[in-house]
Amino acid sequence: MTASLTAPGKTPANDVEVIGQMLGRIRALETAPTTRVGSWVIADDGGVLKAFKPGTSMILGGDGAELPDLTEALAGYARLSDLEGLASQAELPDLITQLLGADGSPLTALLKALGLGLGGTGLSFTPEAIQALLGHIPMDNIEGLAEALAEAAINAGIDFANLGLKLFGLPGLDADQFAAVAHRFFSLFGNPDLSGPLNPLDLADIGKSFIQNAISPWIGSDPTSLLLGPRSPLDAAQLFNAINPALIPLVNVASVGDASPNYLENGGFDTRESVVDQGNQGWFWRGTSGHGNLGCAVIAPVAGRWETLESNIVPVAVNQVIPVGIWVHHIGTTSAAGTNGVMLNVRAYKRNAAGNPEIVSTTTVASIATPNGTSVNPGHAGYIELAGSFPVPAGVDYIALQLAIAPTVYGGEVEWDDGVISKTGLLPQNLVNGLPTDLANLANQAQAIIDNSVQALLGIAGTGFLPADLKTALTSFPKLNNLYDTLAGTPGGGLTQIAQRLLGLDTTGKLDASWLKNLGGIPTIPNLLTKAPDLAAHVDDVANALSGNTVTGTEVVGNLLPDAKTVMANLYEQVTGLTRRVQGLETEAQAAAIGGKRFNIDFSDYPNGPIPTSLFPLQNYSGPGGSTVAVKDGNAIWNLVNNGNRSWLGRYVDPTATDFQVVRGTMASAPEQGSNVRIWATARMNATGTDYVWARGYCTGWLSYKGDIGCTINGVETVWRSGVSLTWSLDMYLVAGVGNNARRYQVISGTTPVVDIINGQGGFVDNSLLDSNHRYWGSRADTNGQQTPGAIAGASVRDNAQPAVVGTTFRASRRVTSDVTIASGGAHVPNNFYETVDYISDDLSYNPADSCAVTVTDGGTYRCTHRAYHGLYGSGSGGMAMVTRNGVIQSRGPWADTQFSAGFAVIVSKQDATYGSFDVLCQAGDVLRPAFDFTSSMGDTGDAKLVDGSQSYWEVVKVG
Repeated sequence: MTASLTAPGKTPANDVEVIGQMLGRIRALETAPTTRVGSWVIADDGGVLKAFKPGTSMILGGDGAELPDLTEALAGYARLSDLEGLASQAELPDLITQLLGADGSPLTALLKALGLGLGGTGLSFTPEAIQALLGHIPMDNIEGLAEALAEAAINAGIDFANLGLKLFGLPGLDADQFAAVAHRFFSLFGNPDLSGPLNPLDLADIGKSFIQNAISPWIGSDPTSLLLGPRSPLDAAQLFNAINPALIPLVNVASVGDASPNYLENGGFDTRESVVDQGNQGWFWRGTSGHGNLGCAVIAPVAGRWETLESNIVPVAVNQVIPVGIWVHHIGTTSAAGTNGVMLNVRAYKRNAAGNPEIVSTTTVASIATPNGTSVNPGHAGYIELAGSFPVPAGVDYIALQLAIAPTVYGGEVEWDDGVISKTGLLPQNLVNGLPTDLANLANQAQAIIDNSVQALLGIAGTGFLPADLKTALTSFPKLNNLYDTLAGTPGGGLTQIAQRLLGLDTTGKLDASWLKNLGGIPTIPNLLTKAPDLAAHVDDVANALSGNTVTGTEVVGNLLPDAKTVMANLYEQVTGLTRRVQGLETEAQAAAIGGKRFNIDFSDYPNGPIPTSLFPLQNYSGPGGSTVAVKDGNAIWNLVNNGNRSWLGRYVDPTATDFQVVRGTMASAPEQGSNVRIWATARMNATGTDYVWARGYCTGWLSYKGDIGCTINGVETVWRSGVSLTWSLDMYLVAGVGNNARRYQVISGTTPVVDIINGQGGFVDNSLLDSNHRYWGSRADTNGQQTPGAIAGASVRDNAQPAVVGTTFRASRRVTSDVTIASGGAHVPNNFYETVDYISDDLSYNPADSCAVTVTDGGTYRCTHRAYHGLYGSGSGGMAMVTRNGVIQSRGPWADTQFSAGFAVIVSKQDATYGSFDVLCQAGDVLRPAFDFTSSMGDTGDAKLVDGSQSYWEVVKVG
């Protein structure tokens, strides 16, 4: 029945014909001796309504109330549907009292008809009492009387749909007073669920209909509005933000303690909801491990990608010092050495004009330098604590914790747990009123004690004695000297003997080991090597992991140190070979894209022996030593002879086609530390090897490397830059000519530009030779006969000139690693933002010093495309690209942003750049400029990835 009544179409609620049909069926059932309801059979047994099913029988009529009595019982409620007769709100309580009053009221008759033994003549109508009575009504009784009660309600004339409208029209009705009555009705019917559809023929829905149509306009869909409304006794505004001081009584000073609560909403990651991977990076919650309680955040880092998770923001005040921390457990990870691969950052925000948090800075407070393998920390389940503090500067209103894993970390998993942001109190000045006076009084008391003591010990008068005077008085007091003698056992030698007994002790009372004598007589310490099996286990782990035995499940126990060394050497050789092949493939692809020549050398293709003259027909040695360069086991190496310095210069057989060159080498081993130990890349060399541009590297300490760049003309060396810090990488290259600027030079270590100089900028003057006679390339290596500058696996060289320009077109790019800021609120890019001109046709002019303006000389339609790398948008910020013609905005691009989110959550957007492409109709002489409209300024515009010009660029091409 429920399904048919709630389905679309005609229902008893909207169709008179259906109501008539239902009443006919009900009257027919009245004369039937029995009827079936589910598994029950209902029968009229001598005027008493009973229900039967196998093994069970039940009297439905209680004390024998007859069905017609229900109509009479409900008739009183019909008055609630006809309120026109009420003159004012004053009569409403009387009506309710009449309906819910003493014994004999309609409600009492209804409860008797439902089979409730009321007992006595009175009935308590408190919500608790009524709800308790209704809770004892057997569900079968309600089902058995459903149809009879429905007919009784209809016959009584109750119009639930009209009741609410009648109440609204009642003169002078006060919503607050009626709300109290309405809440009583709501509790009376057991606080029913009003979220589902109503069925007028269901007894339970009679109460729902009354409350929904007559009371809900005052209490809303949720009865808690009675408690939290604008006129309620509890002000809901006091549940959030700062507590009104008027609501806080005086606090006893004994109740004030040095408490530092954790301001993170779920820093312990105790529930699954504490980890929200909104950026789809792969963060997830693990409930089977953790630092303290079970539960932690987990990420499997991917090489080359930042992994970040950010907490909820916490309000702060300037000059606060905020302690922060978290525990980290890395499991089976791989990391480049010394790159601070696992970091705990503090993200600082300010409140912008719109009242939203806007990113200000990101500060690393603690990190793990090289998170390789699995972290070990006994007593903490392998978790390592990252902790520090953040002094809040001016202009910062909020902070959040950011868990970060650098792109140099990959493989395995990293678990995070027990994050904390606490606060150190700032004591207001007014709370220490009188403290200086108290301290001064204490000092005066101490001075009085010193004065009195000196006077008593020495028998002299005076004031203002110093602590040194008191010391003199104590050491010269005769009784004390006698006491020293007594303690030492020798008259007159007390102080000396005490001092002798203290020799060898430091200021903390510990023995200085330099005073130990005759150590050779100490017997051998037993069980010194009990931990040796642990070392052997580590050797097994390394050898099995790097050899692949762990993956295949065939681990070997008892590996020796030479076994581990062999495995590591093989792995390093594979990495070197892979780097060489990647260099070759990239060189082929890049050369094919722009044209020109390319050369790839892999020394593994040549037999052991001297460097082939087919590769380097010019090979010049200099210096008194006898060391020589050769090919050995797939690498170019030095055969050392310890008899002096030696240098080798080689020129490749073929030149490049243009002055723009990329000379790229694969290091097979790192340079060793020593004087005159350097490895060089040479470009723009002449045929005789007397002129060339060079970049060289050398070792200055353990994994510490420096580099220089310059040129040699007729054998005379000019150094342009020296002492540049280098990163250790197998992939090193020198770029001579960038974009369309032949006098711009770069040195790149791996993916990091370490040198970027342009002729005429920063005091740099390029004195190298630039013509078609200086297009050879090669290498140079220096040794002192004892240390080598490293072995070379091969080289890849190509032309770097842009292809010939055809048509009306222009492209500039940003290739520097330094940051500049793009303003918020709609602004052109800063001057010289796109500093490198990749190509430009003669009928366009470019002025980078004027917000990168392009002037057209021919009218037509121009397609303008620009992109700017700026790092990820901060929480709650975004922007779009725009293009202007003669300073007026012509078109806007799509909007991109990062939604604001609270709790530990990854930054939602992965968009680290903003892009737009527009068609603009121009007249001759019009000026086009790129622009952006950001909600907050974007300053992270420099990065190592910009070096190839594909991240940030500005393009204009005539299309019609």
